[in-house]
Amino acid sequence: NKGLPRKDYWDDLVQLAEVNGYHFEDYDVFKNLTCPEWSHLSAEDARFFTTELVKIMLADEAITNYKTN
Repeated sequence: NKGLPRKDYWDDLVQLAEVNGYHFEDYDVFKNLTCPEWSHLSAEDARFFTTELVKIMLADEAITNYKTN
């Protein structure tokens, strides 16, 4: 959020691209995740984030291929 503020870049990009946008600040389930060195999640938090994000994207029908190969 520091280098490319969401309101100045990402929100416009999502709107112009006409795609779903998924931002961690929009979901309470992600509010307690931290980035130890300010740019990446810990391995445990990354697994949690990915699992929860997939659930959100499946609910939005943004993911249509359920294969896990």
